[in-house]
Amino acid sequence: MKISFEGTKKENPAYDGGMKVPYATAKRLTSSWRWYLVVFITASPLIIFLIKITVSYLFNSAPGMISIKMTDLNAPESAYISKIHVNRGDEIKKGDVIADLYDPATEDHISFLTAEMEILKPEKKVVPPNSRLEANLKLAQKILSQQARNLEQIKYLFSKGAATAAELNLAQSQYNQAELEVSRSTTDLEVSESIIVDKESRTRVERLKKEIETNRAKTERFKVSSPFNGIISDIYVTENQSISKGTKIARISIPEEYSIKAYLDPSKLSRAKKGKRVTIRLPGPTLIKGYVASDLKDAQKMPSEISESFYESRQTIEVIIIADQPVPQKFRIDGLPIKIFFGFLFF
Repeated sequence: MKISFEGTKKENPAYDGGMKVPYATAKRLTSSWRWYLVVFITASPLIIFLIKITVSYLFNSAPGMISIKMTDLNAPESAYISKIHVNRGDEIKKGDVIADLYDPATEDHISFLTAEMEILKPEKKVVPPNSRLEANLKLAQKILSQQARNLEQIKYLFSKGAATAAELNLAQSQYNQAELEVSRSTTDLEVSESIIVDKESRTRVERLKKEIETNRAKTERFKVSSPFNGIISDIYVTENQSISKGTKIARISIPEEYSIKAYLDPSKLSRAKKGKRVTIRLPGPTLIKGYVASDLKDAQKMPSEISESFYESRQTIEVIIIADQPVPQKFRIDGLPIKIFFGFLFF
């Protein structure tokens, strides 16, 4: 076929010999846009990274966190956990009972004192024969010795992983009960051997009454109550667990008492002076205004839970921020990461 480049063909390429020739739409433009789209998607991580670097350079910003006040409730006396009335996450009010404690030694001591007081009353000086009391004491001492050996064996097994914490607690409880029985038997024997004249008995009775009142007042402290409104953040004990004085029982968070902390790079301290206006970005699109409330504190490590990707692990300066309006309740979470903007770097 001979190809001819006549002038009419150049001027009107859609017609050939007077007949219209329908050509398909050119695909070159679509193909080029597809290529650009593929290049953009491939390069998007780098573009986003460069944008973040540019923004961090232009804006004086710092990571921060919401810090909620936490208070631990401790055991007022050595005792057992009788009942736990709350669960983790429960909202509580001031005065709500968190846990009931029980001290067998105190209860038994009150019983011993009451029994001795009854015996010392003039009309009730009849006591069991000493021989039977001595036999009771020997039996109690024998049981105590057995429980001591059992406790040592359980401790050894527990150290080797062959016994559970529950078995260890049970053995300890049985040993304590055996000790109490020896103490009670000893007291009964001593009381039976110390019947004195009425005048001295009355004096001893008065002392016993005061001691009983003191011990009963002590048992009133065995109800651990919350001193304020809050939320149960953690519970550290279980029911029937033996605890000592000062043991942590529960931790309470107080959402109404919170602080906003920013961790600023030392190179940007000049833009974070006291009174400086800032913008606080909470999770999502929520923004609130605030200002720097404190003088700059000592340098410290940034908390790992708010450390950003590619952020060098180094010393930062803690800055306390006060918001112009209360932080919404849903954001009052201890350790919640936020962002603090101090404005443009050069303004």
